[in-house]
Amino acid sequence: GIGINVGHAPEIPKEGADYGRSATCISKHCDPTEDADEEYWIGVSKALARDIAYDLHSFFDSPSAGPGTHSGGAILDQWKSYIDWDMELVMRDTPDRERVKLREILSDGRVVVQDVDSGAKRILVSDYFL
Repeated sequence: GIGINVGHAPEIPKEGADYGRSATCISKHCDPTEDADEEYWIGVSKALARDIAYDLHSFFDSPSAGPGTHSGGAILDQWKSYIDWDMELVMRDTPDRERVKLREILSDGRVVVQDVDSGAKRILVSDYFL
């Protein structure tokens, strides 16, 4: 699944066991309503979730789409075209915070990374990067 911060971005520690990337939220980038209350953002979140679900369903159920138009392979290939394969990433859930680079995205969504220093490869099944 994915998580989308809509009205509030949680504080993320810069060190310690829960160290991670800073978070942001949609309200900081897209909405001019600075003084909206929690109920407002709950409504926005529900509408966004409903719209995403509707649009995904429409995308996959489109009668104009031919066989294989929305195949997993086509979607995966498009995602791969956005990746900076030379970017160094930092493993956040390991004691040594190894530096790695993406090497492949597997058909089931797992990623293959390669350690920058040792060259060792591993398959990851979740969001491990800082």
